[in-house]
Amino acid sequence: MGGAPFLQDRSRFVHPLALPIFCHQHFSAVPIDRRKRTEERPMADKIETIDELRDALAAALKAGNFNVHYEVRHVHKKFDLAASISNLDIHNAIGAVLRSGDKPEVVFILGGGQVLGQIHVPADGDLAIEDELWKVAGDASVLHGGKVWLTPAPSSAYGFGILEAFRMPPGYYGPNDWPLIERFGVECGKFQQSRERVAA
Repeated sequence: MGGAPFLQDRSRFVHPLALPIFCHQHFSAVPIDRRKRTEERPMADKIETIDELRDALAAALKAGNFNVHYEVRHVHKKFDLAASISNLDIHNAIGAVLRSGDKPEVVFILGGGQVLGQIHVPADGDLAIEDELWKVAGDASVLHGGKVWLTPAPSSAYGFGILEAFRMPPGYYGPNDWPLIERFGVECGKFQQSRERVAA
């Protein structure tokens, strides 16, 4: 019988009802890791308390996904918040996180509140503010139309020609961002502008 050799070799026989199982075992895609997928979308988790909101904002700030320009409406869009968290709670949480977090930007303010410039000097970095002061002096030179030098001034200094320096959270600060500096800044020095070089 022509079919006898095949029937005798039962190791090669696959029952038709077993075929879907056979295909699934050998050709299925990589199993879905649902736990991992959840971890990659942490902002999908509903935030129930103010402490959870602060933790979420701090994590977003550290990751570069949140900055000093964010307002209450941005937080509503970015996070799934419980109805019990009010806009005032959000406003206060933003302030608490930005005031307590790292402040690697040093922003320089003119007497009238205008932002003159900023430098990136992390508090725990290798550079001091004085090491990068030449960049701000360049901004002052452009503003005044001639070479300007900057030298440290006493904390009591005040008035025309005095720049106030504030440590601020990460972000870019424009000329009219004084309200942000006033809200979140930590004063870290004053500097005298001079059109003549002062001997060290």
